[in-house]
Amino acid sequence: MLLDNIETRSPFFIEVLNLVRRVAPTDASILITGETGAGKDFIAELIHEGSARRAHPFLKIDCASIPISLAESEFFGYEKGAFSDATESKQGKLQMAQRGTIYLDGINHLTQGVQSKLLRFVQERSLEPLGSNRTIRVDCRLIASCSLPLETSLKEKQLREDLYYRLAAVLIELPPLRRRMEDLSLLVAEFLQQFNEKYGKKALLSSEAGSALQSYSWPGNIRELRNVIENAVIHSDGLIKPGILALHRSITQQDSLHFAAEQLCSIEDLERMYITEVLRRVRGHQGKAAKILGINRKTLLMKKRKYGLD
Repeated sequence: MLLDNIETRSPFFIEVLNLVRRVAPTDASILITGETGAGKDFIAELIHEGSARRAHPFLKIDCASIPISLAESEFFGYEKGAFSDATESKQGKLQMAQRGTIYLDGINHLTQGVQSKLLRFVQERSLEPLGSNRTIRVDCRLIASCSLPLETSLKEKQLREDLYYRLAAVLIELPPLRRRMEDLSLLVAEFLQQFNEKYGKKALLSSEAGSALQSYSWPGNIRELRNVIENAVIHSDGLIKPGILALHRSITQQDSLHFAAEQLCSIEDLERMYITEVLRRVRGHQGKAAKILGINRKTLLMKKRKYGLD
């Protein structure tokens, strides 16, 4: 089982994997939350792989990419003549996931009308294609993810409360990479092996590059880390040095505040991100970092230990 092969040292992620083990064999609907790039797709696949439905389809739907006018027909299908372009009948995505799992990535991007019809489907496990009066029973498991914090999605009515309560029979909250830095070296090693094999290289990470990765705040999470390592392997001549790590982002103050507010970051999250960015800019020089931060070196050392930046 793939789940048993996952290595982690993070207490937060250990809790997530234990929850996945408990719920995967059930048929409960599941809602996954977490920042962009934190691994929501991966968790959804793990759940399907650990279920009795593993031999049947796992269908992922990127809700943000479906045009509003087509969403209903995409999910529920339609009969010939249901609308002007319906020259033949078409099966919907829900029906295509029969006996398997359908994963709705970014369900908060769907309109209230489509969410209302999905609510009925979750309750009754049946649907009516557009232009049809017949009811079709569908046996599939539903997993959804939310691309914004739940509080934001519910407050701004991007996600219907009644649908949320139906979906969240089990709620899995994924920690961002900055809260599971214990796993960074494991992830780096995995990505290095993956991309060395892909590009026929033997790239190694210098200690300086490793320190740069550890002191970075990773706003793009695991997806960003993967892209950084792939880029570094492609451009390396054998030893990956800090200069080829694509870690620099030109983020304005307004963008930073928007990101922090959108992700509902705590004061500790903000402090950790700021300290790691300052340390990165001064290349780990603790004296310079302490001066910029307005604290003494002893306090800086305490904060580095607190946030796992050693």
